[in-house]
Amino acid sequence: MNDEMNEKNGFKPMLIIASVIVAAAAIFAVVFGIVYKSDSKNNLQSTTANSSKIVYTQTTAEAGDAVSAPKNDDIPQAISTTAAADRNDGSALPQGTASKLIKGAVATNRWSATSVISSVTAERVEVSLDEYEKGTKTGETKTRYMYAAKVNTRPSRLTFVNSAQVTPKIISGMPAIVKGFESATNEEVLFACSNEFCSRDGNNPNGNIYYNSKNNLEGTVIKNGTLAQQGKSSLSLTINQAGDWQYPVRVSLSTSETLIKLGTINSVSYTYPVIWEGKKYYPEETEISYDIRSDFQIAPRGNVGFDRTLIGKIDDNNYVFLISEGFSGGYLVDYMLNSLGAKYAYWGAGGYATGMYIKDCGVITSNNYIAHGDLFCVK
Repeated sequence: MNDEMNEKNGFKPMLIIASVIVAAAAIFAVVFGIVYKSDSKNNLQSTTANSSKIVYTQTTAEAGDAVSAPKNDDIPQAISTTAAADRNDGSALPQGTASKLIKGAVATNRWSATSVISSVTAERVEVSLDEYEKGTKTGETKTRYMYAAKVNTRPSRLTFVNSAQVTPKIISGMPAIVKGFESATNEEVLFACSNEFCSRDGNNPNGNIYYNSKNNLEGTVIKNGTLAQQGKSSLSLTINQAGDWQYPVRVSLSTSETLIKLGTINSVSYTYPVIWEGKKYYPEETEISYDIRSDFQIAPRGNVGFDRTLIGKIDDNNYVFLISEGFSGGYLVDYMLNSLGAKYAYWGAGGYATGMYIKDCGVITSNNYIAHGDLFCVK
């Protein structure tokens, strides 16, 4: 009996210890569950019209990429650049070859590709730019390069790919975004160009990435026919499945579902049109002070911070794209209007966030574009 009592008495501390462990584990599970749910909620930044959700994850530069961090607020702190040896230089043309796209310019390289429906021709062209000082021409000219592309397609072949919707990383190289879209949709991308300007803050990977018309990271934005970011309402340029461009359109949580049902596949909230109905255009309603039309600056060679993107439309089946190397957007607007004949155009991402991609060629521009946002794609 004594042995039995001693055994029971010895067992009591063990029961007490076990009970404490179980209780602690239960408390930890509850606390962890609350924290996990809170973190998960914060990571859900993208919602489609039918409330299916896309989870954003923390990101860094692509593995294996050459990483650089220029000391410039306009340049991301985690970027990837393409060495000249790795860039696709297309067909190097004989010296003095006239451009097929830009009247009076010389083409140094040319690329082309086709799909069942679409076709693209792109060139790297040498241009002579008038130099300005305080808005007045100085009489001097400088030679720089820009990339021009003309795409023939149908509106149904346009798609606007948000990097976070098709890659595990927010900040991704252009080839990774294209590959992610192709894997997700089983469709091939013929051409891609940097599209909307957005945040490139690698230190805040789970925050909003798209600006609104008030220059805050708060816009409600539609990409590829889904709600890519929830936020405040914003005056936006929209593109729908029929190929129509409309501006200004109020895009908000209350209007986005209707817009998507009516066929809207893309909204650009931070930028604004610079060409509309065949004329230079500056909307009075925008609160963004930067006027790309009158920005004529030429940077020293190799200054990627001055690269600019312009996206234009001649008609519903013909689209044109320009990317500068080291000069600002006023020149691009003139070329887009006078040389390419664009009836509509808006400005897109600049600096390191500029690039063009062509099927079977890869990235053709000087930057291996890093997207913290989206691409204008043609299938």
